[in-house]
Amino acid sequence: MNYDTAKFGPSGHDETFTIEGNTLTLQMPKWLRNKGLDLFEYSFGRGVRISSQTAEAIGDEADKYNIEMSVHAPYFINFASVEQDKADNSITYLTSSLKALKHFHGSRCVFHTGAEGKQPRVEAFARAKDNFMRALSVINELGLSDLIVCPETMGKQAQIGTVEEVIELCQLAQNVYPCVDFGHVNSLYQGALKTSEDFQRIIDKLFDELGEEKTKNMHVHFSKIQFGA
Repeated sequence: MNYDTAKFGPSGHDETFTIEGNTLTLQMPKWLRNKGLDLFEYSFGRGVRISSQTAEAIGDEADKYNIEMSVHAPYFINFASVEQDKADNSITYLTSSLKALKHFHGSRCVFHTGAEGKQPRVEAFARAKDNFMRALSVINELGLSDLIVCPETMGKQAQIGTVEEVIELCQLAQNVYPCVDFGHVNSLYQGALKTSEDFQRIIDKLFDELGEEKTKNMHVHFSKIQFGA
């Protein structure tokens, strides 16, 4: 992997940002550049609640300091839901995130695919895949297919988002790239990521099944995840 092109940055405000006297996301791009960082992910976890004017202002600052913006779509998304209104709402949550991403001048939107609930896993994933394909059609109709959507690997058994499932979702369209959360993968498999070879196997699998472009330009999350049985 071409590590000299790798970029790094946080999701949301960290303690240091606040301790150093900052309060506004508008201040984040300059702060990140001064720290030698390249990226910022704005979380819409609890809903897309930002005006287009504010997002544009943050996007302008990000451009000024050469900070790449991404967003995380609301946690409410569940493309595997058996309730049609929830599946339809999931499409709206994703497209609303993409519209805001445009105002940030960013290009990537991370999302959680959903959870199996009381369905057999195979049925849940099939339903999630079908609803996500509907979402991709809506994204195309809205003229947002120039933006990248990134299904994220998840850390709980009942969540849709194994490495294999993410790969299958990423094969559905050109603008779907993987988001590999290595903390989640490690949690899902009970602490399986112990050596560099363990990480390499995941990267090799992505190369084999998604190709060089999507693998070298994948989105990565890494955080400490406490896991149990």
